[in-house]
Amino acid sequence: QRICTNIDLESTVFVSTLIYIDRLLKGGHVAFNLLTMHRLTVVALLIASKFHDDNHCSNKSFADVGGMSLEEINASEIDFLFRIQFD
Repeated sequence: QRICTNIDLESTVFVSTLIYIDRLLKGGHVAFNLLTMHRLTVVALLIASKFHDDNHCSNKSFADVGGMSLEEINASEIDFLFRIQFD
């Protein structure tokens, strides 16, 4: 809810976020549970935002709102993209 309140996102970003998480889970190499779902959702929102919005928020903004460090969100973004075989 913090992300929705503090970062302006188009509805298409939320749809893409769900698709990205679905792709990630279908790969079978990631656990999506109470411990991981928050971080995976924040990273998927970040990636979807970059895809859909020309004026997207920075990684730092997503990290701050999502309760992650900038280093963690940067590394997670790269890992997420490789795991879903992003082209």
